[in-house]
Amino acid sequence: MSHAELTDDVLDELENQYPEITSIEYSCTHKHPTWAQLAYSLPNLTRIEFGYKDHHDDDELEPLILDDELFTHFNKLESIEGDKYPLQFTSAAIASMQQLHTIKHARTHSPETLTAIGILPALRQLNLTYEGHAPGFLSVESTQLEKCRIRLEDTHQVGIDLTRAISLTTVDISSGMPGYDDDEPSAPLTLSPLMLPSSIQDAELSFRHETHLHGPVLCAGTQAKKVHIECDNIHFAPEALGSADKIDWLYIQTRQAPSLPDGLLANLKDIQSLWLLLFDTPARLDTLLDGQSSIQSLRIHCDCFSIQDSITLPALTNASISGLSTSKLDWLAQSKDLTSLEISACGELGDAEILAQLPQLLTLKLGRFDAQTLPLSVRQHKNLTTLKLLQPTLNEIGNLAEMSQLKALTIDLADYRHPVMLLPNLNDLHTASTLSSFTLGVTEKHDDWENAVNLVTLSEQVDCAINIQYRDTRASQLTKQLSILQLSPLTDDEKRHCWQVLLGAPKPKDLPTDTSVLGDKFYLAFMEAKYTPFKAYAINWLRQKAISTVEQRPLSADSVLFVNGKIPFTATELKAKADELGFTISKKLTDSVTHVVLGANPKNTAALMANYLFIDDTALKQWFEQAAPQFLQTKGSEAMIDGVLAMLKSPDVASHQVAVQMLQQGGVTEDLFIPLFLILKTTSDKNLRKEIKKLLAGYGDEHFQVAVQDRIFFEDNLRGLNWEKIPTGEGPMYQKLKGLPKRWGRELIITFAKAYFERFDEGLLWVLSQKEECAQHQAIIDELIEGERLNWHKGCGFARVLQGADEERLTDCHRYPDIYMQNSHDLDSVKTRLPTQLPTRQKITELDMHNCFLADLPANIEQYVDVTTLNLHFNHISKLPAKLSKLNKLEVLDLSYNHFEEFPAVLFKLKKLKQLDLRRASAPIYHDGYSQRHGYEPIRAPQAFRDAFPHCEILEDE
Repeated sequence: MSHAELTDDVLDELENQYPEITSIEYSCTHKHPTWAQLAYSLPNLTRIEFGYKDHHDDDELEPLILDDELFTHFNKLESIEGDKYPLQFTSAAIASMQQLHTIKHARTHSPETLTAIGILPALRQLNLTYEGHAPGFLSVESTQLEKCRIRLEDTHQVGIDLTRAISLTTVDISSGMPGYDDDEPSAPLTLSPLMLPSSIQDAELSFRHETHLHGPVLCAGTQAKKVHIECDNIHFAPEALGSADKIDWLYIQTRQAPSLPDGLLANLKDIQSLWLLLFDTPARLDTLLDGQSSIQSLRIHCDCFSIQDSITLPALTNASISGLSTSKLDWLAQSKDLTSLEISACGELGDAEILAQLPQLLTLKLGRFDAQTLPLSVRQHKNLTTLKLLQPTLNEIGNLAEMSQLKALTIDLADYRHPVMLLPNLNDLHTASTLSSFTLGVTEKHDDWENAVNLVTLSEQVDCAINIQYRDTRASQLTKQLSILQLSPLTDDEKRHCWQVLLGAPKPKDLPTDTSVLGDKFYLAFMEAKYTPFKAYAINWLRQKAISTVEQRPLSADSVLFVNGKIPFTATELKAKADELGFTISKKLTDSVTHVVLGANPKNTAALMANYLFIDDTALKQWFEQAAPQFLQTKGSEAMIDGVLAMLKSPDVASHQVAVQMLQQGGVTEDLFIPLFLILKTTSDKNLRKEIKKLLAGYGDEHFQVAVQDRIFFEDNLRGLNWEKIPTGEGPMYQKLKGLPKRWGRELIITFAKAYFERFDEGLLWVLSQKEECAQHQAIIDELIEGERLNWHKGCGFARVLQGADEERLTDCHRYPDIYMQNSHDLDSVKTRLPTQLPTRQKITELDMHNCFLADLPANIEQYVDVTTLNLHFNHISKLPAKLSKLNKLEVLDLSYNHFEEFPAVLFKLKKLKQLDLRRASAPIYHDGYSQRHGYEPIRAPQAFRDAFPHCEILEDE
């Protein structure tokens, strides 16, 4: 089958015949064409889908009237679809539609059309909306109908008889959206009758407003998989559901409806799963469920219930009951196969004696209940393996020692109705000797963790998980931290102390700066667990320990070293140093060891908890350099170091390799840290990276050491052209730096950005957007000062984006800067900030901010009161703030190539203005750029401004 799409615009071009086309999507703009003309060109058409060109959802469309001419000329037509286009058939048309097997998205308000459609003999699929105020009746005659969807709008009475559609398996009949309160009140809908065939497998009946249902909906012989009935206010006639031989899943949900008839389910046999969600709907459960001995799964919510006689459900295996007191659940004792039970919204839990009568239970969920402690009927249950407590109001769990089969316990306090729920005392979790899994869920506002402190002392066999609503990252961090502490060799008191500290530290930066608060064992445990978020803090702890160790017992020829973890020295290199300096390397941790060299990812740290002295590779390096300095680390080597620096700053990779080889022989000095670090992070040469990592290992503070060892790189793909051959600009670099402060620290990022900028002339945008000013930040600003001119354009780094651009690209960048001036929207709405201290220490008379990707003026611009020239050329600024008037010495202002929609009123307050550039100050229009003939509207100074500033030179579009 070949498909084509047509509009009225191309109909005149259909001069030839296209016999291969059997399906079209025809988007009308007005009325349909002459069907004879279309039929000549498309003689073998079997399917037409009507659409409406340029249609908006709010528009009301006149129905497209289809008459017999359409079906006369297209005598092979089998399928007609209207999408959202209302289709209306004439009576003559329906007489010619006998071959149709598919009608989709058709609409009609005619009862006659509704009736006539029902008698079409070949129908297989019917999707129809009936919006008639007059009573209608649909009786389908086709025995081939398989799927039927009927939507009723503004309909008060309709009858639907599908009993003769013996192939029908799926039906969906609806009006409105149940549960939504925004619809206007509607008159009641009466469905009389509504009858489905015995072939039905899946029935969806959904009604928004008051509905009176008369059946019988189902008939004898029916073996359905699902029957779903949902209505806000449904009035069931007695026995409205009819009869059925088997229903796998029967779902009935009502709101504010009258009492359900006692015999509503009486003739429905072999129901496997029954859901009765009755909100503000009375029901007598014993009569409703009478005789339903086949139900295996039951879910009930009932606000207004009554039970006057026993209920017997012998096949029941799992049940979920909401709104019934536990004292009303004695009837469950008859269900000897019940293994899974959920009870919620039951008020006071009480003794819950029914649970003692269900020894076969394996899974129990208790939700939204009140209790001082879990009742004995729960805590003495011998066979429960899974217990879940959902949004409980509970003071304590109670002793669980007799729950000899309990494997999994969940306490979930997350509830949108109660932002904060008190955590019960969890101390008795220790009494559950067979417990292997515990999950605690809380809301995002939960801040009282006192009762959760003892979780950390649970047995190692208990896998604990913490869930925090809407805070997945924090939850996973706490879960991992808890697990590490559980498995650590710390004492229970130490574990509780550390866990309390972690619970009060939402972010790693909130950890105590005094490393003794958490202690050596804590840092050793998290180093061994390779917990990355604490890596910098563990390195800092180890640095402090190493300093203290060296002061207490300096390294010497008498030292015996034991290495645990990865250090930057190979075994061969270490042995050579030992031979040179006289110290000893021990392969075992013995009493003779004087210093433990602790490297990355140490193992078996429990053995180190004795009184060993720790050093890091920094201390080791420092000793090696002091005891036997390499030639670049001695006095008089300044010239050689300058030569190495020159090679490192060269763009030539071969020079970098030579410099690294020299440093391997001559040693590294502090002046070389950042130049080496820059190459490490920007080179694509993996071997060179490896050698530089080795050179820098152990140097600098904890942030520098983390940055040296991580896998964050700024390779060539951050610069140059992207896959569309468009300059990548500042976006990728900005995004990378934006995510690094927690790992690298602000000072290192700013220092790195400065070195990056000096090498590549870009990369400062993140620094220029920071509020906090520091020495490194000031050093960068100093590089942008040229006499009394602050070259903000140079720092923002967008020069390359427009370099060599032709007129078309310039226009695109002006019109759509979010697309053409950045990479994949990496910059979002970044805002730069002028330094506040600069104008107090140096006179700035010119601000060059052209091509800086500005949507607004930078923060703090009002403090630059000495400025006489302000260049805002080629940004996308649409308004100027009132604070600009504080630049009362301003003489020259360039607003060309921006996005203004009107002349900025604040310009009237700039009394010393001598030159104003408004050329192309508004955004170009799509396709036609700056053509005033096609609608481009230039910004022009009003006459009032010209009169007020007679000596101001105004540059405008011609």
